[in-house]
Amino acid sequence: MKTILLSTCAALSVLCAGAAVAADLPIKAPPPVVPVQAPWTGCGIGFNVGGGWGDTWWSNPTPALAGSYSLSGAVAGGQLYCDYQTGPFVIGLEASYDWTNLDGNYANGAGYLRQTTVNALGGAGGRVGLVVDKSLIFVRAQAVWADVDHTQTLTGFAAQTISETRFGWGIGAGLEYMIAPVLTARIEYNYNDFGTQNYSYAAQPAVTYGEELRLHVLKLGVNYKFW
Repeated sequence: MKTILLSTCAALSVLCAGAAVAADLPIKAPPPVVPVQAPWTGCGIGFNVGGGWGDTWWSNPTPALAGSYSLSGAVAGGQLYCDYQTGPFVIGLEASYDWTNLDGNYANGAGYLRQTTVNALGGAGGRVGLVVDKSLIFVRAQAVWADVDHTQTLTGFAAQTISETRFGWGIGAGLEYMIAPVLTARIEYNYNDFGTQNYSYAAQPAVTYGEELRLHVLKLGVNYKFW
């Protein structure tokens, strides 16, 4: 009996000692929660430079004075944007303004000269994109406007100019690359369609002209994310 009691006490001592050692072991902390990365989320400002080209078609009651011609020139301006990234997708809003000198003219050799000059372009709309590594491939749709001058010189009349603001729609696509967390560079193409606008010159109020205007713009830009 004495032997049994001694054996039992020894066993209990070992168990108690093991429990005490286990209690003194440090508790392993759970792994840290890794935040979801969304480097494209934020708002920023940027600038751009590039070039544009396009075509204008115009009608006139006198068929010899109707026709079409091309425009071309440079563009430079800026943009303000906000983007939101969810997984590999980005959705955003953007507004832009560009100064331009897009210009084109037509002369029929019989004393008639017509010229169209686009002084400024603007747009506001949305874009969606797909993130691939450090790049963002995107497409956009937007409402657009243009500040346009139309000048006509016709034998027997003084040169006449009409200035107007044209409104239309635009679509585009581009590629943007993240240089740093707050700095990106991009290239994009935009197509702007301003439809057809009718107007008359003061010296010929009874004569209505119709003009259709379409523009293409290719721009390089840099964006800085401030928020």
